[in-house]
Amino acid sequence: MNRLGAVILIVCGLAVALGHLVYQTWFSGAPLTTAALYDRAIAGGPPASSSYSVDLRPDMNPVQVMLTGSLRANRGERGVSAGQTFQVTVRRGTTVVSTQSVRLAITSDQPDQRPIEQTSNRAALLPTPDEGRYVITVAPEGPASADVMTLGLDIRRNVAPVSWAVIAGGLFLSLMGVLGLRSRRQVA
Repeated sequence: MNRLGAVILIVCGLAVALGHLVYQTWFSGAPLTTAALYDRAIAGGPPASSSYSVDLRPDMNPVQVMLTGSLRANRGERGVSAGQTFQVTVRRGTTVVSTQSVRLAITSDQPDQRPIEQTSNRAALLPTPDEGRYVITVAPEGPASADVMTLGLDIRRNVAPVSWAVIAGGLFLSLMGVLGLRSRRQVA
């Protein structure tokens, strides 16, 4: 295998695996609603526990809940991850459907700057919601290493699940490219 073909296999394989993962996790499905839970400009202090109610039906499944926000690093240190962990609980009536710790984090690129950066992370994937009102509660956990400027929820319906076969296929293509480069070196 020539060098160009091997590099193309590596790039295409990684593009398929990573592209599929990113698309399925953040962009598949249709937007259901977006909710603003906190804004530092209005609240003044750090975020407290917040709740949001949403009506769901079985024809919307699976439903994905993303925790979104904007953060500013407390310290201007280059390459240091800063953030806040939140407990996200989804309830239907008194029944807990999902609970998960979710970390929103940023990494500062400049040592003396503290820009505000957007970030998001999956908080819950509800595979088959029963029809009814669901309450999503977001509560901060532990100390924050970043100033939370805004906090919200992005809820999507009919989200396609990640196909591990597609990711494995992409990684297999990349591996074939790497092996093609290695075999070329051994021949030369």
